Amino acid sequence: MGRSNAGNKNIEVTLNNNEPAKRIPTKDDPEWTGNFSDDSEQMILARAIFGEARSLPEKGRIAVGWSIKNRVIALRWGDTYHKVILQPKQYSAFGEQDPNLVYIKNPLRDKTQVQDWYDCYDVAGKIIDEKVDDPTDGANHYFSDYIDPPYWTKQKNAELKIKIGNTLFYDLK
Repeated sequence: MGRSNAGNKNIEVTLNNNEPAKRIPTKDDPEWTGNFSDDSEQMILARAIFGEARSLPEKGRIAVGWSIKNRVIALRWGDTYHKVILQPKQYSAFGEQDPNLVYIKNPLRDKTQVQDWYDCYDVAGKIIDEKVDDPTDGANHYFSDYIDPPYWTKQKNAELKIKIGNTLFYDLK
């Protein structure tokens, strides 16, 4: 039941199930609730960009975000950002053994990276709203050049699209 008294601007909300209200992560309070499904699309995409590409220049961050969006568009890897990003063994930063996981769960834990978090969050919103173009020309995979090339780079359907910084972006058709 809700009641509003416009003169006093008071709002009263009663939850029928007697459960405490659930905190939803926000840009300014992004700490993980223990369930990534509590994240909005922008939040989960921002976490992925932050965990995978916060050390890259803006163009690299945009490219990583667009490569994820390109998977959502293609539907082969899932039809939502959550399904694509949380698919096992796809994004290393979400792996239990990856040192970046603690930063994904709480992007504000390192005060020297707060601006990077805000930038990644803003980039995620621009990608979702298509306010920034795809610099990868349709790439849906990437890897850093300082690791051995993944097996999929040798497949006939793997086309190198662009290299941004130390990151190579591929389209697997």
